[in-house]
Amino acid sequence: MLSRLKQRIKRIVYGKPASWRDEVPRAILRHVPSERPFCVVDIGAHDGDFTRAFSTKFHVTKALLIEALPHKEEKLRAEFKPPKPTVAECAASDRTGLADFEMNEDEATSSLLKTHRHPPELSAVSLGTPTSLAVQTRTLDDIAIEAGLSAIDMLKIDVQGAEAQVLAGASQILNRTRFVWIEFSFKPLYENSPTFFDIFAQMDAAGFGLLELTPEFHAPNREMLQADGLFFRRRNGGRSSNADSTARVRACPGIFLFRNAGCFPRISWLPPELPEYDNDRQATPVRHVRCSLFARRFRAVIFP
Repeated sequence: MLSRLKQRIKRIVYGKPASWRDEVPRAILRHVPSERPFCVVDIGAHDGDFTRAFSTKFHVTKALLIEALPHKEEKLRAEFKPPKPTVAECAASDRTGLADFEMNEDEATSSLLKTHRHPPELSAVSLGTPTSLAVQTRTLDDIAIEAGLSAIDMLKIDVQGAEAQVLAGASQILNRTRFVWIEFSFKPLYENSPTFFDIFAQMDAAGFGLLELTPEFHAPNREMLQADGLFFRRRNGGRSSNADSTARVRACPGIFLFRNAGCFPRISWLPPELPEYDNDRQATPVRHVRCSLFARRFRAVIFP
């Protein structure tokens, strides 16, 4: 009891981000209005934690959970029964067919892509000996049509390195999606996997803007390897007006602010409309700025 109380206090004082595994992430609670009914699509549902937690805070009228592992899908069907929630056993991808799915000892790290098994950053993860499983792959566009989804209010994607494939197979339904909660890596942890900058570019091209990042996974040396990002659909549905400007940061326009908050830094994003930066500069500028809210000290890192 005392230990749980201490952890709760740390979350309040140091700003430790909430994990969707036990509660709705604060980024979603801060930015997503809860007045209207919600249609939720949970890709990489695993144990159904995201949909279960989301349903406690939002009025979910329809939910679609997509899971590739058969034994996980069976448990999901036992808990999430129609007509409101439906479960699909497949791996969301950019094509329909069969693919090898690599299962690790830690099943949460299993993926359509092969894991980089020996980097020091993953030394604390129990990967074990991989096993291969043939799974059905389908595009989200096709799955949405079959499920009768005309629009999505919250799309969650947690597919361990296959995010780019999921987005490529969702070009139609993304046009009718309000929010996307997606996990990404800052380093390639899987073979041919995208990084944050690739996902940001895809989301920007699809007409989405970034609202907030939440740190998710750190290496033993405390380097942040993965985070979750909350994206919203812009009203005009188009790309950022600065996305094609060579005078600004190409891959990721804007500034990320890392708050000095113990071991649990919060990350904020400032839009590119602030200052202009020369994209040809070799060095990455690092500046200290003041945040007007609570006058807290931030470290601003401009990514080239």
